[in-house]
Amino acid sequence: MCAYQSSQQGYDVVIDEHVTVQARDGTGLATTLYFPGIRGERADGPFPALIERTPYDRKRLQLHLSGLFFARHGYVVALQDIRGRGDSGGEYHYLYNPHTEADDGYDAVEWLAAQPWSNGQVGTFGGSHTGATQQALAVARPPHLVCQVIRDCAWNYFLKAQRHGGALTAMLQVPYPFHMALTSPEAQRDPALRRLLANCEAHMVDLLRQLPLRPGTTPLRFLPSYENWYTRASTLGHYDAYWRNPGGALSDYVDQYADVPVLFYTSWYGHHPWGNFMKFNALRKRLTSPIKLIVGVWTHGGHMLSTTHAGEVDFGLAAALGDVDSLRLQWFDRYMRNVPTPLSEGAPLQLFVMGGGDGRTNAEGRMQHGGYWRHADEWPLPETRFTPFYLHADGGLESSPASESEPASTYSYDPQAPVPTIGGNFQDPWPGTRGLGTGGAFDQRGRLELAFCKDTLPLAMRHDVLVFQTAPLDDSVEVIGPVIARLWVSSSAVDTDFTAKLLDVCPPNPDYPEGFHLNLCEAILRMRFRDGFEREELMQPGEVYAIEIELQPTANRFMPGHRIRLDISSSNFPLWDNNRNTGEPLGRERGSVVAHQTLYHDAAHPSHVVLPIIPAGAVPSARAC
Repeated sequence: MCAYQSSQQGYDVVIDEHVTVQARDGTGLATTLYFPGIRGERADGPFPALIERTPYDRKRLQLHLSGLFFARHGYVVALQDIRGRGDSGGEYHYLYNPHTEADDGYDAVEWLAAQPWSNGQVGTFGGSHTGATQQALAVARPPHLVCQVIRDCAWNYFLKAQRHGGALTAMLQVPYPFHMALTSPEAQRDPALRRLLANCEAHMVDLLRQLPLRPGTTPLRFLPSYENWYTRASTLGHYDAYWRNPGGALSDYVDQYADVPVLFYTSWYGHHPWGNFMKFNALRKRLTSPIKLIVGVWTHGGHMLSTTHAGEVDFGLAAALGDVDSLRLQWFDRYMRNVPTPLSEGAPLQLFVMGGGDGRTNAEGRMQHGGYWRHADEWPLPETRFTPFYLHADGGLESSPASESEPASTYSYDPQAPVPTIGGNFQDPWPGTRGLGTGGAFDQRGRLELAFCKDTLPLAMRHDVLVFQTAPLDDSVEVIGPVIARLWVSSSAVDTDFTAKLLDVCPPNPDYPEGFHLNLCEAILRMRFRDGFEREELMQPGEVYAIEIELQPTANRFMPGHRIRLDISSSNFPLWDNNRNTGEPLGRERGSVVAHQTLYHDAAHPSHVVLPIIPAGAVPSARAC
């Protein structure tokens, strides 16, 4: 992005750490204000105001630095602890606050706009949970909300966040409540409770081995709202009134969204790439204000935009867009000060396409996969050719369907020995998750340092992973867009899971003599929810079912000599909880049985994956070798 003359700089900063904003029910919301200053005194205003509403302590260094940055550029910045967190009053309920984050956020925005130092314009920023607080308040439409910048936040936390395809996202929804309980005001006031929770976080691997956790059996019982958070996430597989809250289900309130400019940014390896494309399309359809989406190759967290790698793969210097606050300043300057900026004038969609690197190891020990940026006006890209690649009995992944005589593929899934999670759409943010894994791109093989890996063999060698791949490509193939696996399956169990994972199989070289099996995107489906989340229906053992698994979207150029690969299995633990195959109520399972799975790929059951191919090179059609 080219340089521009940013808003006025050179202010000092004056900080007021002890401000209380009253919510409409009288609850005090603790707030720190950063003012533009001159020689230690507040500068004459009025100024536009920015706010981040956080559950992670408004006094954190990262937030403090953002407060200083924007105040020096002529903005008043409010950092606010949300209800029940930090120094604020009330009770915390994760995203499903019965008082609603929409109301609290509305009240905070309007309070800022009414202050004598304010010019009446308020913008919001933050990401993940603090992105959800932004979306919630936008649904309430505070009159003085002017624009927003939202990092990697969900469209619907039930569909592909807390749960995913009917499974519990255990990597997030087990460590997260314990970590938040440990940092809660209640635990900070109670050393004994704090020690209990710290011990749980230090032994998170053991807790995951005990899933499902039952109410009253962990220290969360001393913090009912935190225990309810986990219990509901693990047991409520139906999409009901609990999930339909503006704090966690923007999808249900999108028609009420404030008509203001919004900048979203996420990553192919973030938590919410699918959700951000859903928001991008939905808001552009409904609003007149500009909506922009940036999708890079970082993992979830505050470092997004500023790194070049995800996991053990590096994507080149082009992958880093620079300082986060400088990029956000461009959006605020354009829509709060009417200063033209390169960010606001570019295409509404900016995507990083992975691939094109030499595949060797760099100085940091990461595989150099390379990549480049693309700009577009629509999603999916208008030139996309949605192309089916069919699964074959010999392990081929081809453009031609199978014959009538092709036999099915079978494997057995044992819940006591699940396929381990190696990278993907998650982060490693808390001490308790060290050893569970790190999100991002990885060679798909075991690692003994990970708690749930027992060897260092490629996952493709496991008997419970079916591998389908193309022959080595003669030409490059650019895949950009949503990826859908349509499968015909049966099981010996009354309930089970099926997973799908798309990979770029990079050929061997001196640094990777067995090649590098790079994970791109994946998803899971719990079979009792194969017909939707309004109700659950168990399977008839042996009956064939047609299912659809929508993977996270991706963008990758498969280079000549590489292979396109699809893995089918029934587990990916601890990213998602392992199905016990018994059909017992969710989160209350006691038993466990081995499920014998069958994947069909004959003329009557043409299992395939639909790839969004951008015309450029030839579509591979040769049989796998």
